[in-house]
Amino acid sequence: MLSLRSHQTRFYVDPLARLVLAGDDIDGLPIEIGIDFRNGRDSVAHLLSIGDGENEKPVFTPTALKKICFVESGIVFLTDSPTLELKKVKTLGALRNLLGARLTFDDGAHWSVLLRGSDGGLTLLSHSKDCDGLMSFTTLQSPFEANRSGADLDDLKDKKVGVVGLGSLGSKIAVSLARSGVRQFELVDGDVLHMGNLERHDGDWRDVGRHKADIAANRLRLLHRDMELGVWKSAIGAQVSSQEAANVYQVLASCDLIIDATANPDVFNHLADLSLRCNRSLIWGAVFAGGMGGEMARAQFAKDPSPYDIRAVVNQYYETSAETPPIALGRGYDGSVGEATPMQASDADVSVFAAHIAAFALDSLTGVEPSNYDAHAYLVGLKRGWLFNGPFDARPIVVDAPVRQAFSAGVETAVESEFIRSLFEGAKGEASDTESND
Repeated sequence: MLSLRSHQTRFYVDPLARLVLAGDDIDGLPIEIGIDFRNGRDSVAHLLSIGDGENEKPVFTPTALKKICFVESGIVFLTDSPTLELKKVKTLGALRNLLGARLTFDDGAHWSVLLRGSDGGLTLLSHSKDCDGLMSFTTLQSPFEANRSGADLDDLKDKKVGVVGLGSLGSKIAVSLARSGVRQFELVDGDVLHMGNLERHDGDWRDVGRHKADIAANRLRLLHRDMELGVWKSAIGAQVSSQEAANVYQVLASCDLIIDATANPDVFNHLADLSLRCNRSLIWGAVFAGGMGGEMARAQFAKDPSPYDIRAVVNQYYETSAETPPIALGRGYDGSVGEATPMQASDADVSVFAAHIAAFALDSLTGVEPSNYDAHAYLVGLKRGWLFNGPFDARPIVVDAPVRQAFSAGVETAVESEFIRSLFEGAKGEASDTESND
């Protein structure tokens, strides 16, 4: 890789594109090239698509790259010249001499050509409007590598996860699950990102002022091409329309796992009720004040007791402490719902605990037997204080209560409607702003 240090323009070829571009049926196929100029002259080009209609070929590159790249149309050409000769093509005139009548692009437009040499090497050239010079890219081919996460992707690709609360904790959990192989999410958060959130949130300055649910969705779309996302700029417990409440309820009810990352007791009660009525597994967690550690718990359908039973035992555990537990006094970890100031914790504290909860969730989604977790809830210390003797001091909590059973499928419509109304109290509000990415 040291040889790349002096090359400021690079063409990155993903593994699927490598296989496609090695084929004999690509000559003359249209392509889309996305050039990322974020670092000025140090730019990277990506193959966004190759072929069209029935001739469209697969690539790994996420289509979401189009939003952050300069996109050019182009064509693939097979040549009889070796790659070393193709690298000498620096001008439009030289390219016309090479391709002759095959090059039909207008000089007054932006376009790209991808040349494959007789030795199989790839050379990407980009033409700027009314310019004789061509931008040449050094090709960087992705290695063919196995899955690095260790997770069984076949167990995860069909699972859907609902994440409620896309603040500092929830945003990191969602990204971690996506990196591990989860491809379907319902994202619920009505809050926007403020400058102060940058101390811990997964977003950056480009995201300030945007809805946290949108920020998370954009991050996930850039991680994999096949993400399927529902984005709900809504807050459980806020005043919204009954239709919006019903929509959010229905999409969360369709999830295999619901994660409550709000640290809001009211939201927990709503989601616990939803998980029981819809026979869905629920995980919840929060970071303690001062980055002391955190709490995580889960109530899996047909495996664990009710989330209310688990929550009650955790609360009883808190009450046994002679010191005041370092838990949120208000409603909402980021101080966005009824809390004057956010709880104090560093990005490192939040990141560590987000990783714990993501691993907890993966254990549930893959149905590992026996589970890697023997307890229903854990209090995990990140530093010395309160109950903890120091970092990595974990206190497992096992709940001695009956395993939750399936809720009756014959619930009366009136009862169901009343439950939906209770989720989002307040009869009036803006219509839900949602989107789906198939």
